[in-house]
Amino acid sequence: MSENNGGFWQMVSNIGGGIAFLGALSFGLHFLNMEIRGLDLIDTWGYETGAAIRVGMIVIGGLIWFLAKRKT
Repeated sequence: MSENNGGFWQMVSNIGGGIAFLGALSFGLHFLNMEIRGLDLIDTWGYETGAAIRVGMIVIGGLIWFLAKRKT
């Protein structure tokens, strides 16, 4: 059987990458008048707030991914 397969920091890196990917996908789909179910609620607070949350997901997810990759 194989070892830990990366361990804790690999898992954190995957989560950060997933958050960044979902933010970018949500941003792209929003311009096509589509939305990821569950993230459609952020548009109820207005376009600017929704865009800020999407950009925040991309930046924070990318930062988590980058920092966790440096740990592995």
